[in-house]
Amino acid sequence: MNELELREFRTRAEELVSLPDLADLESRGRRLRRRRVALGASLAAAVLALAGGLVVTQRDDGNQTPIEPPDERPPSEVDYPGPVMEPLAPGTYVLRPSLQNGAPEVRLTVPPGWNAWQGPNRFDGDLNTTGWYAGVLVVDVTSVASKKCRYTAATGAAVDGSAADLIAAINRIPGLRVTTEAAPAELFGYPATHLHLRTAGAFCRDGNNLFDTEQNGLVIGGTDTLADTWVVDVDGEAILIDVGFTPTTPTEIRRELYEIVESIEVVDPE
Repeated sequence: MNELELREFRTRAEELVSLPDLADLESRGRRLRRRRVALGASLAAAVLALAGGLVVTQRDDGNQTPIEPPDERPPSEVDYPGPVMEPLAPGTYVLRPSLQNGAPEVRLTVPPGWNAWQGPNRFDGDLNTTGWYAGVLVVDVTSVASKKCRYTAATGAAVDGSAADLIAAINRIPGLRVTTEAAPAELFGYPATHLHLRTAGAFCRDGNNLFDTEQNGLVIGGTDTLADTWVVDVDGEAILIDVGFTPTTPTEIRRELYEIVESIEVVDPE
């Protein structure tokens, strides 16, 4: 196609096709952009309004289940069976040394293989023929021995229930050598005094009961039992915790015995 033909083709194309007004196109583009921006803003406002409505609905709806915080409750606890000789399942128990309403309670944890009494105990085979013994006593003491090897409730020296009176009475028990020291403040959650009880001279032939208790009479005896004792002062009321074991008690059983003591926490039921 020569140059003349090209010019004629261009003239005919201009006559047949109306070229757009560029100013008008630019104006229309600006209006389209404004519409898109306005539409986006409207959608955003709608979303926020919906979210706000949902929040208000959740706050106002009394049937909504609130989010619970992490469960920080202590592990499951079981009432201690009391002064009955029966096997104990391992776990945490709540023990009541006193029969009085509102009296302090004791929480302790027991490993496998222990038995119930006024506190957990353990021995080999039958209690009458065992070669060793270990036990923890948690008791409310009403009187202490006043005669060596002949203690009965009728001949005991009564105590008034306070920690100071019980400690003084223990120091007067015939046939005992008592060493007293303060216990760590965090041991039981209340002030406590640690007493090392050792027999002065020969053991009593048939054992030596030392304490009369509110729940089950005379406790702590045996011909060769060693003992560590704590008197805990719970707001003026005394709880006696005693660890007893024989020289032949296996080392691992002694370790479990003191682990039980370390788990003890004195609590106010109120």
